[in-house]
Order: sequence, then C-alpha cells, then structure tokens
Amino acid sequence: MAPNPSTNPPTNPPENSPLDPRPRLRYDAQLATSIEAEWQDRWDREHTFWAPNPSGSLGDGF
Repeated sequence: MAPNPSTNPPTNPPENSPLDPRPRLRYDAQLATSIEAEWQDRWDREHTFWAPNPSGSLGDGF
C-alpha cells in the first residue's frame, strides 16, 4: 500500500510551509546585524547619545 501524502508529511518541507517545523519568523545573526546598523544610523542622525563636555580642555564653553 502506498503512503498517503495527506497523512505523511514530506521529509524536507519547503520553507514557510504549514508542515515546516521551524518557526515562521526567524531572528538570526543576519537580521540582527541589519537591525543594529539601522539603529546606529538613526542614533547618529538624531545625535541621540551626543552630550557636551562640560569642562576641561575639551569643554564646549558653557
């Protein structure tokens, strides 16, 4: 008797198929690197972490 394809899932289901046991949304190193780069660029544009030096030879004169 031949196996019934509806009850026997393929051994290697395609990505994002309902039979794929892996999570549909994956957070991997490549995605983390991309997200981090976007945040770094935003923080640079918006001067998020810029703070004046209040005193000394590097002071901003306030």
